[in-house]
Amino acid sequence: MAPFITGAFYLAVALLCLARPQTGCTVVGYFFWIIALGVHGYFILANPQSYVDFAHDAYVGFYRDLVRPAVEFSRRGLACFIWYLSLRSGR
Repeated sequence: MAPFITGAFYLAVALLCLARPQTGCTVVGYFFWIIALGVHGYFILANPQSYVDFAHDAYVGFYRDLVRPAVEFSRRGLACFIWYLSLRSGR
């Protein structure tokens, strides 16, 4: 049932963006804000160590080698930076 609801939501947003681009842009922007606050806000408050775990388990070697030192340097700082980028993308 969940994939059907998700698919229906995506289809509705895509049709909205085609029919009324400005309104669709606003809806997508608010959606990014909600996701940024919900997902990254939760990680920042509850478990910033999860960002280190994600970096250690990256499948792409050069990405893992590049990101791991940055994540280990400041977990909460990186989480806040990702949160900031998510909020900025929703404008």
